[in-house]
Amino acid sequence: DNYLAAMPIMKKYGMRGSVFIMTCEIDHEPYLTKQEIKALQENGFEIGSHTVNHVALGLSTPEEQRSESLISKQVLEKEIKQPVEVMAYPYGSYSESAIAALKASGYRGACTGETGLNTDKTDPYRLKRINIPRPRLGMTEFKLRLLRAEIYAKFE
Repeated sequence: DNYLAAMPIMKKYGMRGSVFIMTCEIDHEPYLTKQEIKALQENGFEIGSHTVNHVALGLSTPEEQRSESLISKQVLEKEIKQPVEVMAYPYGSYSESAIAALKASGYRGACTGETGLNTDKTDPYRLKRINIPRPRLGMTEFKLRLLRAEIYAKFE
């Protein structure tokens, strides 16, 4: 749905986004193909890593953390011919050793599964997100999720 739904809508409104790719699933249904990833990139989307095999990095060994982050980065960079600088932690799972592996692999930041807003003081390897699942209440639900993130940010 990033390629078929999000990209056309975001392009229409002049918006850009980020898509995080599990490299073991490239060209496997129902995941993105190499051509779709390239089209997303050409339409202003940032391509980021989501590891090779979608492993919970916070529960992995340092060796697996390094391998999953580095190989995924290398595969994506070969495809898109640009640096891949950001990862989204699978399952939101990370640890200090996972962060060290990302830094050693050349990433500049990573998204967690933690809800909230980011500021210039946010650790770039612990970026917060606002989860937007398939809506049941339309724009009202979207606005409520944004409001919740703003409220969480005030209590940090």
